[in-house]
Amino acid sequence: MATDLESLFGGSKKSGPKSLIDAYSKFPGKLDLAVEKLTESKLKWKPNPKQFSIREMICHLVDMESVAVANMNVMIAAPAEHPPTLLEFDTMTLAERYSYNSQDEQLAMLSLKYARRYMTEILKSLPETLFEKSGTDAKGKRLTVSEVLSEHNKHADKHLKEIERLKEEFKGHD
Repeated sequence: MATDLESLFGGSKKSGPKSLIDAYSKFPGKLDLAVEKLTESKLKWKPNPKQFSIREMICHLVDMESVAVANMNVMIAAPAEHPPTLLEFDTMTLAERYSYNSQDEQLAMLSLKYARRYMTEILKSLPETLFEKSGTDAKGKRLTVSEVLSEHNKHADKHLKEIERLKEEFKGHD
């Protein structure tokens, strides 16, 4: 199915700001297609306790959206001579504490959809020079706004592939 989704929405292989924004804006549609008509048991199923279920991945994507947007915002707002430190957190701990598997994935998907729609319009309005502003991650690596957006797109696409894999794995557990 990932191939079909890529033909419908395009991939995120190019790295200029316009193509990154385009890929970023299309992800909610890809996610909607990937999870439409999934039963409660498919949404909650996990092959082992250390892996995310599909529902947990959706909730995780929403939390990662908040982090990516916050990181882009602080980089864009910070003076060039004082690049900010970027946010990071333990995603598995957050998933446990927020009980992702008992959350409403439809509400999470709406949140993601509208957050991306809003941020897409903001990103489209920015001059390309702002995409070169940077911040420093917890390991001391300098990242630009473009790089954060690219990594965020790759991260989301990775989870989309994991969702497709989990759907296939679940077929053997029906």
